[in-house]
Amino acid sequence: MMKQITVHTALLLALVMHINCAGQNLVPNPSFETYKTCPNNISGLEYSPGYVSFPTVQGWVNPMSSGSADYFNTCATQSSYVSIPGNAFGYQLPRTGNAYIGMIAWEGSNQGGNMVNVFAEYVQCKLNQPMVAGTSYCVTFYVNNGVSPATYNYVGIDKIGVNFSATKATQSTGFTMALANSVISQPGKFLSDTSGWIRINAIYKATGGEEWMTMGWFNNGSAPNFLPVQPQVPNPRDNYRCYLFIDDVSVEKMSTVDTLFTSQDSIACTPDTVFTMTLNSNAQLGDYQWSNGATVEKINISDTGTFWCVASAGCVTYIDTYKVKYVPAPRLDLGKELVNCENQPVTINANYPNSTYQWSTGATTPSITVNSPGVYSLSINNKCGTQTDSVQVYIQPPTPAPAATDTMICQFVDDPVINVSGTDITWYTHAGGVYGSKIQPPVVTLEPGTYALFISQTYGKCESIKVPVNVTIDYTPHEELGDKAVMCENNIELIGKNVAGVDYKWNTGASVCCIYPDREGLYKRAITNVCGSFVDSIWVYHTSCNDCIVFPNAFTPGHEINNIFRPLLKCPVDEFNIQIFNRWGNKVYESNDVTRGWNGRYNYDWGEVGTYVFMVQYRAKGKLQQQVIKGNVTLLR
Repeated sequence: MMKQITVHTALLLALVMHINCAGQNLVPNPSFETYKTCPNNISGLEYSPGYVSFPTVQGWVNPMSSGSADYFNTCATQSSYVSIPGNAFGYQLPRTGNAYIGMIAWEGSNQGGNMVNVFAEYVQCKLNQPMVAGTSYCVTFYVNNGVSPATYNYVGIDKIGVNFSATKATQSTGFTMALANSVISQPGKFLSDTSGWIRINAIYKATGGEEWMTMGWFNNGSAPNFLPVQPQVPNPRDNYRCYLFIDDVSVEKMSTVDTLFTSQDSIACTPDTVFTMTLNSNAQLGDYQWSNGATVEKINISDTGTFWCVASAGCVTYIDTYKVKYVPAPRLDLGKELVNCENQPVTINANYPNSTYQWSTGATTPSITVNSPGVYSLSINNKCGTQTDSVQVYIQPPTPAPAATDTMICQFVDDPVINVSGTDITWYTHAGGVYGSKIQPPVVTLEPGTYALFISQTYGKCESIKVPVNVTIDYTPHEELGDKAVMCENNIELIGKNVAGVDYKWNTGASVCCIYPDREGLYKRAITNVCGSFVDSIWVYHTSCNDCIVFPNAFTPGHEINNIFRPLLKCPVDEFNIQIFNRWGNKVYESNDVTRGWNGRYNYDWGEVGTYVFMVQYRAKGKLQQQVIKGNVTLLR
C-alpha cells in the first residue's frame, strides 16, 4: 500500500522592523550550474570584450586578456583537470549544485627581500539589471583555498574584492587590474581554508547605473598580506600563489531589516508510526546552524518537538522555528481478499471517513458492489494526503461435497490409508472442526470399533461442506487358548472366548466358540474371518483336586531363572494364603494371590542366604475341605 505524509503548516512572520524582504539575486548563473559545453580543460572562461563568447559557463568571462580563469563541473572527466571534487588545483565539493569557478587570485615573487606582484586573474559578469542610485545591496560569495602539487608557496591572502561599474572593465595588456574595490573582504581574515567554504559578504550603496561586476584582487601597488598554507615554511626561491575556488555569488537589493524571524507549526499526518518530514530554512545560499547540529539548508526529521535554524544569507540573519506534531492517520485497508462462494456480487467497503474516493472502476462512492472476480483498487484523498490499496475479489459457485465411502480396516494394520476422491481434500477429526489438515489423520487399529473422520474439498477459494467417512476396525483373529489347563475331574471348565463375526473349528469337530474338554489331551481351534485366520492349541489335564499345590525347595533371587519362590498348580484353587518366616521367626512375606511369588526381598533389602519356613492354606476348586502345607525353602546366591 502506498503512503504519503501531508504537512499542515501555519506560518508566522516577524521582522525586527517592518519592511519588504530582500530582493532577487542580480547575478546571472550565480552557482555556475548553466553551461554551454562541459569543460574539458583548464582556462574555461574566455576573454570577451563584447561579452558574447561563453564556451563553457554561461554569463561569465575574463575581463583581462592575460587571465585564464577556470570552470569546474561534475560532468568533467578526471583527465580534463577540471573535474569535481579532485582537479588540478585541489580537492573540493561544490557548496551547492554541481559546479564552481576558480582563479589565481594573486601571485608574487620574493625579489631581493621585496614581494613583487606578478600576476592575478579576474572573473566578470553583467548584472541582470542596473543598480539604483542610493540603494544598498548585499554582496555575498563563497571562496575556498586550492592547493595543487605544483611547485609554489601556496598562501591565503586577506583581500578579495568586487568592483561595480556602469561600463564594462576590460584590459588587453598587463597582468593585474587596478580597479577600485566597491566591496572587499574583511582585512586580517585570511582566505586559507582548504576544506570548507568561506563566506564573504558586504553592503554596497549604489551610485546608480552599475551593471558590471568584476571580482578579484585589485593591485593598489603593494602586495597583499598572506598566511602560508603549504608549505608551512615557504621556499623564497618559489613564487607565492593564492588560488581560490568561487561559488554562490549573489547581489541582492537590501531591505532595512537585518534579522528575519519565522515560526511554523507543522502537523505530520500519516498512517505510519514512523514519519519523515523535511524542514527548509528560509535562507537561500546561506550559512546554517540547526538545533540538531546540522549545517545544511534543509534537514529531515522523524521526531516531534521544536526545531530551530539560525542562518546567515547575504546580509540578513534568518531565525526559523518549527514546531512539529505527529497525528496518526488511519490506514486504508480493504483486506487481502474477499470471497463469495454463492456466485453472488461482492460489496467492497472503504470504511474511511472524510475522504474523497476514486475506485479503479471509476466509482467515487465509499463502497462499491462488483459482479466479477478480479483486483479492485481504491485511492482516497483527505487532509492527510493520498493512500492507495487494493483487494482481490473471488466470486464462484458453491463447491460440491466430495464422495465419501465407508472404510473397513483390519485390526493391528500399521498406518492404514483411507482412499477418498476429490479436489484439494481437507481432513477433520469432527464435524464441527474449524482447522483441518491436508494430511489424513492417523487411524488407530488396536481395538475393534467404528468411528468417523470428516472430509471436504475446495475449488478455488471455496470449501464444500464436511461429509463423514465411517471407519470400521474389524477384529483380526489372535486369541490364544493358553499353554495348558488343569481342571478338577468333577468341575470341567469352559475353554475359548466368543468373538462376533468369526467362524470356529475345533479338532473335536465342534464349530462353536467354546467347549468343555471332557477328556485330557490336546485341543486345537481355528478362528477365521475376513481379516485372516488364527490357530492355537491347549493341553488339558484332569486331576482329583486333593493335592493341588507343590513347591520347590530352593530358589536363587536375582538370577535369570528360578528367581521367584511360588507354587506350581496341579489343579485350580479357590482360596489361597502363604506366609514365609526367617530363622528368627519374623514374617518376611505374605500373599493371597496364588499367581504371585516371593522375590527374596524383605523390607526392600535382599533376604539373607539360608533356610526359610513357609505355611500355606488353600482350598481346591470344588472342594469344601481346607488344606494346609508346611515346609522349608532354601534361599541361595
